[in-house]
Amino acid sequence: PQAARLACLKQAVAVDTSKATCGDKADTDMIMRKVLSAGGFEALNEKIVAFRMASVEEFDSMFTSFTKWAAGGDNQDDVFEGLMELVSKAGIFVGLRCLMPYALQAQDEQLLQDIEGLAREILELWQEAFKGFDQLPPGIRASDMPSAWENVRDCLLDESKAPVATRLLQMSAGCKFRT
Repeated sequence: PQAARLACLKQAVAVDTSKATCGDKADTDMIMRKVLSAGGFEALNEKIVAFRMASVEEFDSMFTSFTKWAAGGDNQDDVFEGLMELVSKAGIFVGLRCLMPYALQAQDEQLLQDIEGLAREILELWQEAFKGFDQLPPGIRASDMPSAWENVRDCLLDESKAPVATRLLQMSAGCKFRT
């Protein structure tokens, strides 16, 4: 089954670059000459398929790791739904990080309080989110997680104080995990 699956994937990501054209015939001719002098279209096709297969394999590995982690929860649907909320909050938190310097520069105390209040809620959500799991999701380390934050403002001004926001966004985008 694995060999058949790989053959099917290769067929799905296959490409025939010899059929490509440009809007300008002179550009098409120039590119064709360069491709032929660099090894030909078949070599280019193979490189593109290899790149695409590596991307698919990386995503498959990440998804498999995440699925194994999620299987440790009581209800997989609840786990995925909860994680979607955490990722959504990560996007909001990063947005608050971007707004914070402008609010400080404007010396807008109400805006600063609002930003810090929402950030505090998100940090508290993250503190509670993974209780009951034996381990954190793949790609997230214990050192990424917020602990007893004394200064929410520092977390907003220094990404290293709450890297879980970036890690969650990377995970949701299918990026390779940094461990």
